[in-house]
Amino acid sequence: RSSGIHVCYGGNRMIPTIKEIRASTELSQAKFAKLLDIPTRTIEDWESGRHKSPDYVVKLIEFYLKNQPKK
Repeated sequence: RSSGIHVCYGGNRMIPTIKEIRASTELSQAKFAKLLDIPTRTIEDWESGRHKSPDYVVKLIEFYLKNQPKK
């Protein structure tokens, strides 16, 4: 099970959890999944700890969200 603890990469940089990233967007799991074109069940599995999100996916999601045009 996921402990929700950050994992360190690239020096002192910590990888946030998918749940933390989603919470920062204030989106529901369904809306977050739709925005990223990822199945809602996958988001649920990552957040619940049933499956671990790959670190590269977390990094890509962070990059994508940081580079989204502001609405």
